[in-house]
Amino acid sequence: MCLAAGFYPKNGKMILTLPNGNTVPYDVNNSVLSKGSTYYFAGYSTESIEKCQLQGEEAVPISKINGAKSNKTEAPSKCDPPSNSINQTNVIKPFGDPKGNAMSLLVTGLRLLLAKAVAVNVMMTIKAFLV
Repeated sequence: MCLAAGFYPKNGKMILTLPNGNTVPYDVNNSVLSKGSTYYFAGYSTESIEKCQLQGEEAVPISKINGAKSNKTEAPSKCDPPSNSINQTNVIKPFGDPKGNAMSLLVTGLRLLLAKAVAVNVMMTIKAFLV
């Protein structure tokens, strides 16, 4: 497996080179967008991977670097996405304060209840004077 982490822009192909010289291309349009406006993509093969290449950057398995038995690859991270990129996610904040709205609704309800009680008392007083 070859994990391309923190790349920008989201275009191109990831090319995995296998031991027999065959290459496996992967289109990176299915990349995952991170919070830092960079992308992540994992390319995989059932065979071992000799090298992995994306956007001109090349990585070789750690086992070839360290002499250990591992299929992990490591490449230098190089990514500086522009701050004004077109792939930004806008967060919509809720309008108002939910607790404040609930308190306002409660106070309005109590005012209506008080007004109704006063109106009924006034009507009963008037009725008592007329009878």
